[in-house]
Amino acid sequence: MDAPVTTATASLPDIVSRLFACPCCHGTLELSSFGGEETGAARCGACGAWYRVENGVAELLPPRLQDAGLRSDFQRRHAAAWGGWNAGPKDPSRQDDVHKLGQKNFYDEDALAYETSMLKLSFWQAFDRTFRGMIRAAGGGLLVEVGCGTGRISVPCRDSFSAIVGFDISEAMVRTAERKRRELGDAGHLRYLVGDAENIPLRDGVADAVVFSGILHHVENPGRVIKEALRVLKPGGRYWGLENNRSAFRPLFDLLMHVSTIWNEKAHEDHFIMSAREIRQWLIEAGAGVEAETWTSVFLPPHAFNLLDAQGAESLMVKSDAFMRRIPWLRDQGGLVLFSGRKPG
Repeated sequence: MDAPVTTATASLPDIVSRLFACPCCHGTLELSSFGGEETGAARCGACGAWYRVENGVAELLPPRLQDAGLRSDFQRRHAAAWGGWNAGPKDPSRQDDVHKLGQKNFYDEDALAYETSMLKLSFWQAFDRTFRGMIRAAGGGLLVEVGCGTGRISVPCRDSFSAIVGFDISEAMVRTAERKRRELGDAGHLRYLVGDAENIPLRDGVADAVVFSGILHHVENPGRVIKEALRVLKPGGRYWGLENNRSAFRPLFDLLMHVSTIWNEKAHEDHFIMSAREIRQWLIEAGAGVEAETWTSVFLPPHAFNLLDAQGAESLMVKSDAFMRRIPWLRDQGGLVLFSGRKPG
């Protein structure tokens, strides 16, 4: 068995070959660098597909989801540097590609607003601090952040894990996270890539922990995302997630958002909200013998928390959650449903 990769000291070619995997066939990738290890082409030894790696970020999407313009321009600029420019395997389109490309385009355009507006809200600052606290307390080896956005979980949790890999389908989001990583100066153990949550470009059993950053309500097939995440998780590894809860109070929240929109979101029409029962069922269907602990959070409208500063919002959230969870029926009606568990080992 390969020794664990510590991304703080491993070169990018080592990380590519020992952690990353072809999203088409899960084959091993090998990076050919073009005048520096941060830019090159990663080629699958099994199916022959190649993937763009530029300024430290690999675009490891199935070819049908890649940006054709960026791919062809990259090949043109580096045509003389490498002899492996083949088309790779046939990658037929699928019905869910339209949804995925819509998500990709939306968040490519929304990356700046997401970073400068939504994450600055007192509500999300308060919630994220409590959610990240659970993850940081269980720190250790390699953490994989599924749907990393601009590094919402991975950047603040960087001191709690020896290695972190985050990925998102939006390259603009990932590039923003990569910029933040470089600005930190001491986060060599933190790596980002562009990837599809239903075809995770990582090898089997490499992760000690996985976090779903509110990704399931964005995808066509939440069960497949869970199955893929459990595939890359080691036996005994931990996972955490959060989603929009199918709460009895959801119509009130929707009404308030209609009156005063505080953030924009593009979710899947069939999975915008979900219940703890649905999440547990997807985990069971993943076939890994996993059962989740579930609970709910946020019993007041987000608008109420935004009337306070981040510290005041956090205090209100902790106190209101603690009170509401003591009340039968009401304890299951929080705006967010959270889940956590461990892969059998």
